[in-house]
Amino acid sequence: KDGKEDGPFKHYYDDGKLKQEGNWKDGIRDGLWKSYWENGQLRTEETLKDGIRDGPFKSYYENGQLEQEGTYKNSELDGLFKTYHDNGQLRSEGTFKDGKEDGPWKWYHENGQLESQGTWKDGKNDGLWKWYHENGQLDQEGNFKDGKDDGLWKSYYYDGQLEEERTYKDGELIDYKEY
Repeated sequence: KDGKEDGPFKHYYDDGKLKQEGNWKDGIRDGLWKSYWENGQLRTEETLKDGIRDGPFKSYYENGQLEQEGTYKNSELDGLFKTYHDNGQLRSEGTFKDGKEDGPWKWYHENGQLESQGTWKDGKNDGLWKWYHENGQLDQEGNFKDGKDDGLWKSYYYDGQLEEERTYKDGELIDYKEY
């Protein structure tokens, strides 16, 4: 229409398999768009409004497992966001606000054990964060203030024994002890 793409669209790989499909409106991508891996598995599905991401988004591994899911609002991530390992196990979950991490987040090892947890504030690490070994033992813990290491940080061996203590002020290391 007027030299602009308009209506349903499909793009194919050289072997004839579907690569991408969606809808054009006055030369701008609009509505649900999907892309596919060469093996035919769904790769991404996203909703666009006037050419920008706005609505649910999902991406998949080539094996068909869900890789990540979330929601875009005016082209920025907003709300609950999850990622997954290629074996289907949850990898991370947390929230975005205006395109920045905001609120509590958790990450998981491929075996399902908690890997780390902490809070983001306006895209910066904030407050107490903890990391864990794959066996579930605490690996490291420490505080952030405005995205910088702050106060006492402790690291632990795989068996749970204290390995070291570090003290930070405004992101600068001011004291260190090894055990």
